[in-house]
Order: sequence, then structure tokens, then C-alpha cells
Amino acid sequence: MTKARSLPRLPPARRKTGSARHPGRCNDILRRGVLAALRASGRYAVFANARIPISDAARAAVRRANGAYVSASFPVDGARETVTVDLVVDAANGWAGAFAFCGRGAHSTLARRKIAADLRAAELLLCSHLAASLGVPVKTVTVGIIDHAADPDDSDDITIAPSEISDRFDIFFPISNPSDFQGG
Repeated sequence: MTKARSLPRLPPARRKTGSARHPGRCNDILRRGVLAALRASGRYAVFANARIPISDAARAAVRRANGAYVSASFPVDGARETVTVDLVVDAANGWAGAFAFCGRGAHSTLARRKIAADLRAAELLLCSHLAASLGVPVKTVTVGIIDHAADPDDSDDITIAPSEISDRFDIFFPISNPSDFQGG
């Protein structure tokens, strides 16, 4: 007679914070609002949590450029990992964008650099990935970190402030005050 083996006990669940000021909750409010506005425009196809393949060659190119923009497009062949982004496609104009959302305090400086490097690497393979997976011929690709606490006058080339969303995507996005995303 064999005795049934039971699985080991799971560790206790992480404690959840109920604070409305939690940074992760703030960028979730912004994320849902932006993605809903993009979908409502009728111009964009929006894919939340899309997985984009990344190759070692793309990672190496981003490292050599020290996180700066790289003007190249790499084939999807040899991709060994993926990054998760919110993907926006304007097929009529041959444009696609990969975006991440964050805010001040939501991520450390090191984590934000990692997010920027992931986006830059995804930028290099996005054209070939969309052509292979969706059959969409994309000519222009952009990436960005949509940051609820960003100052549009003091942002780098990858950061998008809430006040820039309407102009960047040519959509109606009524909330442009960063304090609207602070949670009360």
C-alpha cells in the first residue's frame, strides 16, 4: 500500500496594502485610462500585456548604445526571451508603439533603467515581430515609459508625461494633471 504524497504547504500570502497612494495603483489608474482612450479612438489596435521577443543581438546593441536610441531593425530569429509591454498598433499609418507605465516611487532607478533597456530592445525587433505574427507592415516604431509624475519640460526622450498623451497619440485624454493620479 502506498500512501498518497501531499504537496508541501505554500508560504503565506503577501500582505496587501490597501493604501490609495500605493505607486503601483497610481500607474494602474493611468494605464487603464490611456488604454481605454486609445481603444475608444477607433484608430488603434491595443494589445495589453503583449509579449515581444528579444534577441541577444538586440540586447548587445542596446548595451553598446548605453540605453540610447538605436536606428536599426533586427530579425526575430534567435530570440531567446520576451518582454511584456502594452502594444499599440496603427496599421493604416504603418506605426506601432510599445509602452510601459510607471511613476515616481513605483520603481527604483535601477528598475526603471531595466524597463528602458527592455523597451529599447523590443523597439529593435518590433517591426519584424509584427510582420511575422500579425502580418502588419509597420514602418515606424516608437517606445516609451508613460510616467504619471513626469514633468514634460524635464523628461528624457523615452518618458511621456500625462500632459503629452493627447498630442502624442492624437486622442482625447481629458486628465492631464499628475495630481489626478495620486489617489486622493
